[in-house]
Amino acid sequence: MRHLQAVVLALATGVAGCCFTGSSGRDPSLPDVARPTADAPSGEIIYLDVALVEHARGDRFLNRDLWDLGDEQGVNLELKPVLEENGLRICRLGGMLPAPLEGLIRSPRACPNPRRLRGEPGKPTLVAVGPRRRLCSVQLAGAAGHRKVDLEHAQCLLEVVPALEEDRVRLRFTPVIRHGKERMTPLVEKDPDGPLRWAMEARAPVEEFPQLRWECTVGAKEYVVLGTQPERPGSLLGRCFFLPEGEPRNQWLLVMRASRVQLGPPVDESLTQAPPIAMQAAWTSARGSSR
Repeated sequence: MRHLQAVVLALATGVAGCCFTGSSGRDPSLPDVARPTADAPSGEIIYLDVALVEHARGDRFLNRDLWDLGDEQGVNLELKPVLEENGLRICRLGGMLPAPLEGLIRSPRACPNPRRLRGEPGKPTLVAVGPRRRLCSVQLAGAAGHRKVDLEHAQCLLEVVPALEEDRVRLRFTPVIRHGKERMTPLVEKDPDGPLRWAMEARAPVEEFPQLRWECTVGAKEYVVLGTQPERPGSLLGRCFFLPEGEPRNQWLLVMRASRVQLGPPVDESLTQAPPIAMQAAWTSARGSSR
């Protein structure tokens, strides 16, 4: 019974501590909730709750009112002009989400796939922004001037590396674009018993943009909001990351929340195979206790 209670508590902690919450106190459906496993390490992990919102391009709330409510000073002041020139806008929101933004996140039409990603301190997690594009062709601005970027069959991603800081989480963001056809690439893998061996894996080429890497530190009740600079539609991040391909009528907004979860010792794997009704009970209990 004690083992079962431990499992249910772990499930409840993972759900209650990491979901988007708004003024209503309820959480949007986030189906990709990771459960503890027998080989899960003890210590802290990071849950990244991610919501990609799509709404009308030029909307006053997405391009003006939202940013008046947030803090845009959380990025290094020397780097901020470079990010803005490349079309990226960043702010932090504390406490409850603004009602219009919460409504968009809860809308299956505006935000069809809110998701939860499990990460570890110091290890990268890739967050996809929008669908794969036929062509990504933009001007990249930087300290060395402008250069043209032309990538076919491109998938825009943000590499997010979390780090723990007392009661906060520091997130390091790097824009990357996966493009072209997958190629068989050799890599080194480690067998369960320890020896290293060569393996082959299909990977697509990746273009990284370390000159546009930035960091943002957030607390337990803070959100990172990423959007486009509407006056710079031809920039890398503004167009490829936050505007659909072609002549877009809509634009995207990425909302992210990072939560720390303390893991206990590994549990018996047979106890983690709980039926769906147990997950539902834990979820209901967690949501009830958070109100």
